[in-house]
Amino acid sequence: MQTEPLQNILHKWLSPVNVELPELYVVGGAVRDHLMARPIQDVDLACRDAAAFARKIADCQVFPAAVVPFTRDQRAPCYRVVNRGNPDDHIDVVNLRGADIETDLALRDFTVNALAIRIAPRGRMTQVLDCLGGRKDIKNRMIRVCADTAFTDDPLRILRAARLAALLDFDITADTIQMMKENTGRLVDVAAERITAELMTLLNCRNSLPWVRLLDETGALSLILPEISAAKGCQQNGYHHLDVWEHSLETLSACDTMADNPSSFFENAGEVIRDMLSRKDNLALMKLAALLHDVGKPRVKRFDPDRGRMTFHGHARRGAVMAADTAVRLRLSTAHKDLLTLLIGHHMRPVILSQPDVKKATVVKWFREIGDAALLVMMLAVADVTAKSGEKLTQAAKDRFFNWVRQTTVYYLEDLKNTLAQPNLVNGHDLIHLGLSPGPALGKTLAEIRKKQDLGEIADRDKGLELAKKLIESRFGG
Repeated sequence: MQTEPLQNILHKWLSPVNVELPELYVVGGAVRDHLMARPIQDVDLACRDAAAFARKIADCQVFPAAVVPFTRDQRAPCYRVVNRGNPDDHIDVVNLRGADIETDLALRDFTVNALAIRIAPRGRMTQVLDCLGGRKDIKNRMIRVCADTAFTDDPLRILRAARLAALLDFDITADTIQMMKENTGRLVDVAAERITAELMTLLNCRNSLPWVRLLDETGALSLILPEISAAKGCQQNGYHHLDVWEHSLETLSACDTMADNPSSFFENAGEVIRDMLSRKDNLALMKLAALLHDVGKPRVKRFDPDRGRMTFHGHARRGAVMAADTAVRLRLSTAHKDLLTLLIGHHMRPVILSQPDVKKATVVKWFREIGDAALLVMMLAVADVTAKSGEKLTQAAKDRFFNWVRQTTVYYLEDLKNTLAQPNLVNGHDLIHLGLSPGPALGKTLAEIRKKQDLGEIADRDKGLELAKKLIESRFGG
């Protein structure tokens, strides 16, 4: 993201160019964001010979610059001019499509992106070109397709419409939504990587729920996430007031609310949570987990005649397995797949660990197992419980759980995290010196000593060795 005004960005890159500029325009989202006084994202320049002009820009800079060709739109090769000293500092050059700028703009996705500004020497901006009413749609906060063929030309625009509406807090016109519905089936021909990029960008936006619902209504979401189909109409037990899918959407809504202001729930730990969510795609993965956290329920649903209600034993484990398959289909990275499956596989753990009869050692062991990811799991668990309002779940029980989460979060951040990071007070060599042979018994003894260390029951090496001797004597005589 660029933090400078558009005029400054253009002047920086174009003022050193020491030849006559070609017919040159800044186009698309940068013009839209300039008119809306929003931070500038990527800046696209359009001209007749993009490759040659990109090389000219790079050659004229006072700092080392390089041209990196890539395909951002499958029909329009892009040439990115990058500051070698700062890869985040760049400008893109694309070819004009069609006979003139008006034709180029008419081929774009939405009217708010079908805007251009003619560039004069030294990067000076001149008049705004608006052939399709983009400025009026910006004023009215509406997303509208440029042409009836927009979604047949590129079905990915179905997702992009929702993503853009979420990003800008705009509405989508009724005729555009109708065209989205009519063309949803075309998404099967779109590469998974492109779909995932749009979906993740949407989920990284504030208040993504209305647009996820819209994609669901168009049928697009079920094509992307077929796992959700069985969740629709899958009734639950008395702890829930909604079916599995509607509950999942309410969980997403709760994630949206907490992510917008983590301190409203986590209080003093809110900034730590905000920092975790700001790391690349963590927020999107959290919301994707919210949508998928109960997809295992239809697979394990059973009626328990003794209890007289439905049960869903093992649904978190089953859901994690299903989510792993989802991650592969969406071409998520291994790290993203691991976090998604961890969130879903562990989402019930905080509720279980918060029960009064659970020992502190069990809670500590869980934090040792997954570390900081436990904070994201607890956020998902809070959203999950927030979305429940069944007759068997009292508000008092919910409040007790929420208080446990707050207290446990503070305990982890202010005490336990540092304790878990400390090296072992006693190691394997120490135990061998005390007479233990390498093998399972040694490992088990080390684990027990470490458990006492994590609980704060031993705090120095002498106490650790003393405990080691006692354990060895009690188990092996002496």
